[in-house]
Amino acid sequence: MSSSKKGFFYIPTWALILLSIVAAGSILFEVFIIFNIGTFETIAVNGIEYPQGSEQYSSAAETLKQYLGISAAVSLIFSFVTGSFAYRRIKNQKI
Repeated sequence: MSSSKKGFFYIPTWALILLSIVAAGSILFEVFIIFNIGTFETIAVNGIEYPQGSEQYSSAAETLKQYLGISAAVSLIFSFVTGSFAYRRIKNQKI
């Protein structure tokens, strides 16, 4: 795309790199939370706190692990896509 036709949806290369790094950081944080979810004293669901050891706590912890796993997978895909776009631009000298 020529510089005169770079439109509204053009994202600079530095922003793509930054988005990729932020997404990778998000993945690390989510994986950390998944592995440490059992150490939380309480889990709040809809404003109700459940203490550790209760049946609701176990159910909420499993649900939270599933949601964080899905979010980590989406973040991983986003990180790869933005990183590949940035790599292609750098490789083609369009910085």
